[in-house]
Amino acid sequence: MSLGKAVVYKHIPVYYPHHVGSMNALVGMIGGLGGFVLPICFGIMNDAIGVWISCFMLLFVIVGVSVVWMHTLIALLDRKIHPELKGPKSLPEMLHLPDEEYP
Repeated sequence: MSLGKAVVYKHIPVYYPHHVGSMNALVGMIGGLGGFVLPICFGIMNDAIGVWISCFMLLFVIVGVSVVWMHTLIALLDRKIHPELKGPKSLPEMLHLPDEEYP
């Protein structure tokens, strides 16, 4: 858990340098809300499905959505900040290809 928190808090000053305090508060609030809402959801899923590991199914879905969402946002912000990174420039065999082929 601490590794996940460290990754999230590491990106805040990089991508929101002028709003570090408010973003940290927002992330903390969402974490506290998750600590309140998730146990309730676990109980509801256990009652509805009747399988004890249903809480892990919910966690798997939440983690999957979070990973895709965070990766997409960071990739979009990196392209916005560094437009020269567009296209596969790091592959030596593709350096001769024009940029128009890559959207």
